[in-house]
Amino acid sequence: MVFGNYGGTITGSQSTELDGSLNADTAGTGGSGTAVTVDTILGGLQAEFSGTGITATVIGNGLYLTKSSAFNIEIVEDDLMRNMGSSVNDVTLLPKQCKHGYIVKVSNARMSDEDDYYLRFEGENNVDGTGSWTECAKPGIVTSFTNMPLVIQRTAATTFTVRPFDYQDRRVGDDTTNPLPSFVGSRINKVLFFVTD
Repeated sequence: MVFGNYGGTITGSQSTELDGSLNADTAGTGGSGTAVTVDTILGGLQAEFSGTGITATVIGNGLYLTKSSAFNIEIVEDDLMRNMGSSVNDVTLLPKQCKHGYIVKVSNARMSDEDDYYLRFEGENNVDGTGSWTECAKPGIVTSFTNMPLVIQRTAATTFTVRPFDYQDRRVGDDTTNPLPSFVGSRINKVLFFVTD
């Protein structure tokens, strides 16, 4: 079974070491031979974060970790648990249940930025839990523009209207995969005339 740690900023200098070993007694079975469930294991891990300054929230079969400052997470046994910070190398590593609005960078080729893209988790009914991943723009980049070219539109036989155009915001990519238009920050020196039927 794979358990995930989703969230937090998994970079920085502060580390917190936890005793993450759970046995039947700490998982709440009392040694009675009752099967250990995902809920009891996640509850035990969540309790281990108490007093560390890290908030652990159970979402599905994972933990969403947050803290006011940066922290590190190290997973010792990759077969039992996965860690996802702000990026993954393979889209198949993304969980099916996650925090609504969580954004992750998918870095397909480690040596190239041209095939990287960003996904946002959209929880059903805009809540944490079950949902799907949709492509989005890199957080923090310019998505809408001002001082864009105007539209000159013929509105009658001898009348033209000059008006701003409603340009669509940049919804996906980053400055490498979906760069700004070449005229942003420059003057437009050439104009073309386009006729439609």
